[in-house]
Amino acid sequence: MSSNEELRLSHEAASLAERARILSDKILAEDAAGRVPDVALQQLMTAAVKLYVASVETRTHHLPPFAEGDVTATEVAVAATSMLKAVEMEVFELGMWQVWGGS
Repeated sequence: MSSNEELRLSHEAASLAERARILSDKILAEDAAGRVPDVALQQLMTAAVKLYVASVETRTHHLPPFAEGDVTATEVAVAATSMLKAVEMEVFELGMWQVWGGS
């Protein structure tokens, strides 16, 4: 991939992320989260998780998944619990994976 293509993809990803943040803020402000289609939420979560993991695996430094102060511990707990359930993984298994050298 050329450097021009990489730069275009980088700008496109940044623009998409900003649009998603603005839309999310608007939906939350209007208390309309329950009206977002399930498939849309699933596609966003899938894309974000896959892109985050692929990016982390290429870095030499730790990249926090969230900007500081953007999510609460409760929000992380709800999302993490749902994600573990979706892949039929127990918290114990996650703990063992981390002990065995997972990131």
